[in-house]
Amino acid sequence: MSDYTEAEYKFEGAGGIDIAEGQEVMPFYLILDQSYSMEGDLGILRQAVEQLIAELRSDPETDDSAMLGVISFGSTAQVTIPLSRLSSIGMVPQLSALGGTDFSDAWRAYDSAVKADTARIRAKKGRIHRPCVFFLTDGEPADRRAFRNVFLTTQGKDATKMWPYVVAYGFREAPAEVLKDIAYPDFGEKLGKWFLLKDRDPKAVIEQVKNLVNQTIVQATSTNAMGQRDLQAVAPLPAANVEYGSVDEVF
Repeated sequence: MSDYTEAEYKFEGAGGIDIAEGQEVMPFYLILDQSYSMEGDLGILRQAVEQLIAELRSDPETDDSAMLGVISFGSTAQVTIPLSRLSSIGMVPQLSALGGTDFSDAWRAYDSAVKADTARIRAKKGRIHRPCVFFLTDGEPADRRAFRNVFLTTQGKDATKMWPYVVAYGFREAPAEVLKDIAYPDFGEKLGKWFLLKDRDPKAVIEQVKNLVNQTIVQATSTNAMGQRDLQAVAPLPAANVEYGSVDEVF
């Protein structure tokens, strides 16, 4: 089970929300697979998160409106970085292997975190946009039905008005069908996006994911600054070795 209940998260993450009254907030969350299969890649992953934060806060529009949180999961899940303004995030903690691959607990941890974060932002009269979640995994869960049910009953469109836009990134042993299950929404005009990176070099894959996440966040915050508020996952260059698509349509 998740290491954080909603009440505990409100205490542990209390210092991250630093906004002016009425400020717009665009929340972004990274959900990172830290199961045993990722153990050899955690140093690279931590470095990529540090670089992502540094690159994002160098863009004034992004640093002004974006907030970032990080959730790590294996057989348990934990909040590694509470949702915070980019300029207030210090050193990224060391990442450690967390056991097996339980997508369900990852979504339970996110559900607790986002509810607490939303309440804290609204308590400061902040204006919060729909959250965006970037989910990175190199495998698949033991029970594919279970995690989808957990997500839909906690964060699906029938469970909350603030359901997230979810972008799934997979590599190594992650099947495309599982990534499609993670991506959300699967209805209406804006469909969740999924990306299966075929490169076998974890460093190259994680760097590519970092760049795609960076571009997506910067694009979202820049369009928001112009009043357009468009959030769409950025696609890789045509030459990239990536299979990708929306929930039910391959581009």
